Amino acid sequence: MKKLISFGICLMFFAISMKGQEYGLHFMQDVWQSNYTNPGFVPRQTFVFSASPFATFSADGIKGNLFDDVGGQLILNPNNVLSNLNEDIRMRSEGSADFNVGFKVSKLFISLGTSTRAASGFTLPVDAAKFLLEGNGGNNIGRTFEVGPDFNNSIYQELSLGANLMVTNQLSVGARIKRLLGINYFNTQTSALTVTTSDDIYQLDMNLNYNIQTSLPQSIVNFPRDGNFGEIQFDTTGNTVFDIEGLNAGWGFDVGAQFNLRDNIRLAVSILDLGAIGWDSDVQEVNISGAFTYEGANINFFGQDEDIDSPFDSLAQRIRVSTTTNGFSQTLPTRLYISGNIKLVGFDLGALIYSQFGDNNVSSFALSARRQFGSVFSVGAVYAMQAGYEDKFGFNFGLNAGPTQLFLVMDDVSAFFNPAKNLKRLSFRFGTGVSIGEKKMDEYIQGL
Repeated sequence: MKKLISFGICLMFFAISMKGQEYGLHFMQDVWQSNYTNPGFVPRQTFVFSASPFATFSADGIKGNLFDDVGGQLILNPNNVLSNLNEDIRMRSEGSADFNVGFKVSKLFISLGTSTRAASGFTLPVDAAKFLLEGNGGNNIGRTFEVGPDFNNSIYQELSLGANLMVTNQLSVGARIKRLLGINYFNTQTSALTVTTSDDIYQLDMNLNYNIQTSLPQSIVNFPRDGNFGEIQFDTTGNTVFDIEGLNAGWGFDVGAQFNLRDNIRLAVSILDLGAIGWDSDVQEVNISGAFTYEGANINFFGQDEDIDSPFDSLAQRIRVSTTTNGFSQTLPTRLYISGNIKLVGFDLGALIYSQFGDNNVSSFALSARRQFGSVFSVGAVYAMQAGYEDKFGFNFGLNAGPTQLFLVMDDVSAFFNPAKNLKRLSFRFGTGVSIGEKKMDEYIQGL
């Protein structure tokens, strides 16, 4: 039983580590970091140094309040969530820590950057939640539950070189090449686990088939080449996920352009993260499979159980584990931004179509309104709609204090208005930097 618990905790760790769609930042062209979403955006400065962390978390499929508000305190209530489920729970977290320097050289603006990026996902089937809440007795006798959770996680380092060219005072183009260095990877390619209680007095039938690709230090988790689940070895003493040996490397590319149709109308398009990482170091591709029948286990995770340690410990011995060390490739989730802006009565109004392609396809549409107050302060709001998810409302602002620039972007502020319901959705980026030469850059653009 301890092996199963340890394995579950290990999976959850990889699913909760912290790039995703960034709506507000895309419209903040007074902030140099908007270049992250389109390398074709013309920098407004001749020199920039910046640091900017980003993080987002979402838990979709949760209908009830995850927390109860008791006397001003938020108390976790998983039963409230489980009892209102009618679809899979999908948890996603993404984040990065970005550092960049940029400068103008003749007609080009050159940028150098480094970024550590992480992305994780965890999907809990609705059947698994019902099985946890209701157990396998009563009306669930004879029913087959699909309870296999899905996990994925990757962390990699990105070293980038970018260039932006103002072709005319109407058209600018840009590109960025990125060297990608993989740090760790964990992904369930196949995640099938079924549980059935037959009519013969709680006879429990379980069928398991998992395929997992990993690139992790084997000193932390080591799967047997040909053995059983009980032979998986865990040892986190003095080791971290960053202790991987060798090199996991790849290349990525970003391209973009912006066209000023008129003085007050701008159109832009960009494609980001064209590329892949080859995982070759500390690689393990694991197949976990087995079938198990146990008579007499009435399982109820939220009630009084019979002794279930024995069947689960026996299950660990019967599950077969086979491992190969063949390398594999991870294709980056490619992102597409298509946007338009118009300046009306002092406001910069914009619309964005965003798409992401890969394991987790995303299609969304966002509207933006921003206002600049002189050269010191700007503020804006964004409303975003994404297929299959709840709508989002966010805000952003930028502040220039001499050569120092500060900004904050939150693409979803619902948690501040109803934390008991919406604490499951968070997204923010903030940053600071030093920028010089905005006036000179404006004069240069006007002279083209």
